[in-house]
Amino acid sequence: MAITQVQSGWQVEFRVNGRGSRKYKRVFPTKAECERFQRFTIAQHETQSDAKPWLEKPKDSRKLSELIEL
Repeated sequence: MAITQVQSGWQVEFRVNGRGSRKYKRVFPTKAECERFQRFTIAQHETQSDAKPWLEKPKDSRKLSELIEL
């Protein structure tokens, strides 16, 4: 987890779960934005580790009469 100053601003570079996970590397104009991005990304990864938001739920194909019986 490193925040370094580069010619175009500040660069944040880190991995959420160590060596085997995805590497995040971005450049921001301020150091504070780098820190916020890093904290946000780690929090998102911890809260949605099992969730797959890109997968939609299957369509409910039951008939209305079946739903009324419940």
